[in-house]
Amino acid sequence: MVDWSKNLSDDLLDEIASHIDSYDDYTRLRAVCREWKSSLPEIPRRLSSELPCLMFPCDDNRDNHDHHGFFSIFMGSEGKVYNLELPNTEYKSCRGSSQGWLITVQKGPSIDLINPLTKVQMPLPPIYTFPDVLEYQQERVGKEFLVRMIYLATQYRNLHIGLAAMEQFFIQKVVLSSSPGKSEKSCIAMAIYGDCSKLAYCKIGDREWKLVEGENSLVRDIIHYEGRFFAVDHIGRVLVVYDNEFDVMNSSPTAKVFAAAPEGFSSGRPYLVESSGELLLVDRFLKVNRRSYETAKFRIWKLNLKLNSKSYTKAKWLKVKNLGDRMLFLGFNESFSFSSRNVTPPHTGNRIYFTDDYYEGQSSYKATGSDIGAYNVGDGSFLPSALPLPGSGGCRRRIWPPPIWVMPKALPC
Repeated sequence: MVDWSKNLSDDLLDEIASHIDSYDDYTRLRAVCREWKSSLPEIPRRLSSELPCLMFPCDDNRDNHDHHGFFSIFMGSEGKVYNLELPNTEYKSCRGSSQGWLITVQKGPSIDLINPLTKVQMPLPPIYTFPDVLEYQQERVGKEFLVRMIYLATQYRNLHIGLAAMEQFFIQKVVLSSSPGKSEKSCIAMAIYGDCSKLAYCKIGDREWKLVEGENSLVRDIIHYEGRFFAVDHIGRVLVVYDNEFDVMNSSPTAKVFAAAPEGFSSGRPYLVESSGELLLVDRFLKVNRRSYETAKFRIWKLNLKLNSKSYTKAKWLKVKNLGDRMLFLGFNESFSFSSRNVTPPHTGNRIYFTDDYYEGQSSYKATGSDIGAYNVGDGSFLPSALPLPGSGGCRRRIWPPPIWVMPKALPC
């Protein structure tokens, strides 16, 4: 019997591979025979966009805070759940995603970037190099870190903090300026950290995190937009925290107020999202009581502005009541949007998909991680969850680590 798979030309095989939209299907194609595996690169030359994936711990590891090397990925474009093994993630917590990469923190206490598809890893400076971390003594079990923390609003005091608390709560979010696969030297990581929610930054290959000067406290979200880092603080002010005009290697970035909060902002949980080239501010309202918390509603504004390399032009906030075909994805991840037209079968736009990022309550509530769902911007209703998670059937329980949205990027771009 003739093995037809060996008779396909490389050009024809490349043509077949170019029409595959799923990374997992591409992996299966390479596994057909040795010839195909050697002919096709491990990373596909062309991979169409997929719907963002929801990454959450496997059933066997949901209640284990340390062992979470296996994750289930909800592949929205396929409606399937996959188990993916991530390299060296045992004893690590995932503290977000950006540019298709996961940000993990180890009790070691290292910080790493991991591409969940290619398994490539890149180190960031360790957690003990952050500003306000004064000492790290590994032998002092349970009190390894000496951290400068806020006390009585304007005063500070030094407290000893253990490895577990630092791993889970010290870093709130990390956002990348670009994928490290494109150029490690130009990739900048910006982090929200500490009890005052300050900003610190580093470049791939740096030995330590450096403080952002200026208006730098109680930051709630960050985004890299139009070549600059933007942030939003607890009262809804938008800050510019990085500009291409200075060299990060030789200058210290300074956070400056770029726009005041929009009228009607109520100090909820703000996010900055790029959607169709525009910068959106999304305010998430939480209903919090002694036993639980849950998302109550959202409000959206658009910042009408013009940017160029030398100046900023401020403009007024415009309220947004309809997102059209866009879908927003919010949580511990870098907030992003996606067009419902880019997936098959078609999905409904004008939606906000959110995960639980209420880090203030992670140590206080039994149902931590379960505030997950979809919101209809048009009528303000919450949609029944189709996600295979605890709580989907009305019974909320703890999900640890909290699920995170990821936009996979197999290509180093």
